[in-house]
Amino acid sequence: VNDLRSQGNKNTTGKTQALVLSFIQQNDQVTTLELAELVGVSQRTIERTIQSLKKQGAIQRVGSDKNGYWKILN
Repeated sequence: VNDLRSQGNKNTTGKTQALVLSFIQQNDQVTTLELAELVGVSQRTIERTIQSLKKQGAIQRVGSDKNGYWKILN
């Protein structure tokens, strides 16, 4: 049961990451709240997803949280 649960989470995480990257490509100034509404998950899930994408070197925040934008690195 745990194997299935963790496998499901990985698939969901991958889909969430792909959606977040897609929306960032469309609008590099999108907020975590907007992403949460677009993807259909909680804002906290988006924050974890973004943290993971940053750790993987996929995205970077340029500028401030309020006035900055997202940059896709790869």
